[in-house]
Amino acid sequence: MGSNRGRFSMSQPPDYVNDEDFRNIADCRRATWNGGFSGLGIGALSGAGAYFGLRAMKSYIPPKYRVQAKHGMLFTIGSACFGAFVGSLTSAKNHSHLLEPVLKKARGDEAYSHYEKLQRRFHLKSDIASQVAGRPEGDGER
Repeated sequence: MGSNRGRFSMSQPPDYVNDEDFRNIADCRRATWNGGFSGLGIGALSGAGAYFGLRAMKSYIPPKYRVQAKHGMLFTIGSACFGAFVGSLTSAKNHSHLLEPVLKKARGDEAYSHYEKLQRRFHLKSDIASQVAGRPEGDGER
């Protein structure tokens, strides 16, 4: 059996992940799970509400399209699954900005654009870095 040296595991993060980055990764994962469970609850409640609402309106719906008792589970579980997917995806996308610095560290310096390298090298603000790069300020807004 080989040793685990040099292999990545969740108990020992890579060297480029400091405490702040580790916290950001944990916050993003936590937000994804919380968003998924929130979406699951909201989806299940809205599916059950849609089922009971359609059952109450049965006199307005043609007999061929009426909701029956067997559709209750379908509405509830189907809406819950869709809500969990949308909730976790939305929450992960909203918190993905926390992972960008970690991913750039993992990829190395070649992941930075020419503009970002100038900004980091000269410790410039974003509007000054575009002037140093030789681009006018409003160049990308045509």
